[in-house]
Amino acid sequence: MHLPKPAAGNGLTTQAEELEKCLGLNQQTRDNYLRYKEYKKGKVLNFLPIRMDIETVSACNFRCKMCTVSDWKNGKRAGFIDMEKLDKIIENQYGLTEAKLTGLGEPMLHGDEYFELIKKLRKKHIWVRMVTNASLLHIDNKSKKLAESGVNDITISIDGATKETFEKIRRQSKFGDVIENCRELNERLAKNNNYISKAWCCVQGDNINELEKIVEVASNAKFPELTFSLNLHGWGREDLLEENQKKTIDNKSAIDIERVERLIKLGTKNDIRISFWDVADKFDASKESTVCPWPFERIYLTSDLRLVPCCMIGDPDTFELTPKDFVEDRDFEKAWNSNEYQNFRRQHLLGEIPEVCRNCYNCSTMEQTH
Repeated sequence: MHLPKPAAGNGLTTQAEELEKCLGLNQQTRDNYLRYKEYKKGKVLNFLPIRMDIETVSACNFRCKMCTVSDWKNGKRAGFIDMEKLDKIIENQYGLTEAKLTGLGEPMLHGDEYFELIKKLRKKHIWVRMVTNASLLHIDNKSKKLAESGVNDITISIDGATKETFEKIRRQSKFGDVIENCRELNERLAKNNNYISKAWCCVQGDNINELEKIVEVASNAKFPELTFSLNLHGWGREDLLEENQKKTIDNKSAIDIERVERLIKLGTKNDIRISFWDVADKFDASKESTVCPWPFERIYLTSDLRLVPCCMIGDPDTFELTPKDFVEDRDFEKAWNSNEYQNFRRQHLLGEIPEVCRNCYNCSTMEQTH
């Protein structure tokens, strides 16, 4: 079944336009990007990562039932990133063309330094994405500040059409406040023809019967797009993965082609684009072109300056690739080709997929490589 995929933020400029502007500002960045485009996967790379996830805070005011954050004491692991150290990292990371400024925490817990970070990156025409639960946008004029920050893509979680369902999944939330905050933000953005927000619904047993109503809720909140995510993962934890898979075990039978078509038609009627995120097409270890691209082009920095393989893991206490001296010297060039990263890439290239990554791979092809 072919499903429409999520689109990049439909803002004032396209991602391709911003990339060309970014590369035009700095010859070193352009040269790095050209080396990236020409590379063949290997354990040693002659370029810096072009994309980067930056977890600016590892704490959240929600306790979502499918999220690893809910198991952290008081919903906090390491707190806020050191912005001065982050500035130096970004300054030295000349390969950067795209940044996602969200990890496992809620970025709106920050003050104005978060919006200043977005502006610094946007001055370099780096494409900036972020995810928020929208619960704090009404505080301290954050909605206006975010809308005017220059951010290119905003994703907001809408996991229920009713107060009961939403707050059962997004624990410690207030459904009415979140929806009103979304409406205000989207109206601000629309005034400038800046349609960069996306509602994101993690489909699971608790909301599977509300999908049509969620379309209407997202439309009423003025979202231009709603994505239904058909998978829950475990952030590298087998126990959480097993628990979350139970929540989604009936998704595929409940979302057949007829329902997909019905949701898309309902979206058209309500002036909202409907898309789907499905990782059923897993990575394949049998050939280089289908190996996971993360270790070869992208890096994830946590709020305590540690490195993890990807956003599907996110928590360095579960698994990390941080060289011993990285927190002190913050040398990205050295870290990117450290022994830790080289060994990690080698495992992927040889089909010896690390246990923490195996859920993202086609198991049958992994067995064939041995």
